[in-house]
Amino acid sequence: MSGVSALTPVPAVLHILVVDDDEDIRSIYAESLELNGFQVQHACDGQQALAAALAEPPSAVVMDLDMPVMDGLTATHRLKRDARTMRVPIIVVTGSTRPEELQRARLAGCDALLAKPCPPDVIILAIEHILRGEPIPRRFSAFDD
Repeated sequence: MSGVSALTPVPAVLHILVVDDDEDIRSIYAESLELNGFQVQHACDGQQALAAALAEPPSAVVMDLDMPVMDGLTATHRLKRDARTMRVPIIVVTGSTRPEELQRARLAGCDALLAKPCPPDVIILAIEHILRGEPIPRRFSAFDD
């Protein structure tokens, strides 16, 4: 018998919410995630991401920071303060590496921060590490830890 309790349901397919205002980036990440067995939902701004995640909490969120309508920091902050989504890992992928921007992302509650351009295989690696409760290898993370 395995070590997994019958009381601990494990989803057959992990649901990832990809949030970016660039349609090409969303498509590239989604295609790669789907080829690796993930179910993917898209959002083009923080407001859509918030609505989608609250309606059906994903297994993880891949979030851009600089978006129209509602930015990724605001969306991350709100998701992390809502009981329905507070435990959902949020991986921020951003072109900004300014220390103050990274600190704001950390304070908003993101679980990992990756720098753009970010290859899809690095996002998959980050998701897998986070869902297993493991740190993302330093060579991929924009955080200094």
